[in-house]
Amino acid sequence: MMKYVFYFLIGLLCASCAVGDGDEMGLGTLDSAHLSPEYYGQFEGIWSINGQNIGSAELAMGVQQVYSTLPLADDVQQAIARKLGVEALGDVRSGSYGVSYLETAYSASSRYFTLLPDDVEMTVKAKGHTHKVQLVMELNNNKAVYDKQTTAFVAFLHLAEVRLDGELLREYKPSQTIQFKSTKKTRTSGD
Repeated sequence: MMKYVFYFLIGLLCASCAVGDGDEMGLGTLDSAHLSPEYYGQFEGIWSINGQNIGSAELAMGVQQVYSTLPLADDVQQAIARKLGVEALGDVRSGSYGVSYLETAYSASSRYFTLLPDDVEMTVKAKGHTHKVQLVMELNNNKAVYDKQTTAFVAFLHLAEVRLDGELLREYKPSQTIQFKSTKKTRTSGD
């Protein structure tokens, strides 16, 4: 008798799994705006080192963080100029800077990230020649936080050394902290 009840229950389970209401398309379509986390969007902000403003930038936050630029601090520009034998650098070109990240924690009011930065490469001109500058980023302790209530975004990157045309120009021990702090969120994802 138990054997028949068991087979009946298995059959009932299989039948209930196979039957649907036929409205699979009524579940809605995937919309990227509904899938995007609240921290996706664009931000205006300021880069600083030790509280000193070194320049402004825009941040596009999506599957990767893309900063419109990462400016050279004044002391780095002066060290490069001295090394190249000029008073001031000519054209400094950095381009955009992409940073991979992992969301590592969250709370009711914030999201926390571990940043995985690549080195930054840019060019400078002096005496009619173009030179390559490389900002070597430390791989550990790069972090960011997004505040849901104020929509503020703050990132901390750590600079380990500066290289000019492949040669070590300046080494930071401990590493120098570069901070990006948003001043306003200009666009949310899906706008």
